[in-house]
Amino acid sequence: MPNEQGPPPCPRCGHRVARLVYGRVRRSAELQRALDAGEVVLAGCVVGVHRWACTGCGARYADAPEPGQDRPDGSTA
Repeated sequence: MPNEQGPPPCPRCGHRVARLVYGRVRRSAELQRALDAGEVVLAGCVVGVHRWACTGCGARYADAPEPGQDRPDGSTA
């Protein structure tokens, strides 16, 4: 679960994990700022079960990754 500092880093590669934004979004300065800052990732129009994505390797997570989680599906080794 994310804390005040945001979710833990990606268990696969260590990069930032950001919220996925689904749907046809209207581009705005605020959205662009969030994209540039790695706070959100655009996910397309078809809503899926994933809510988080790694900004480095692209792994997707239904819940914010937990420390020690090895794989995007929640399983370990």
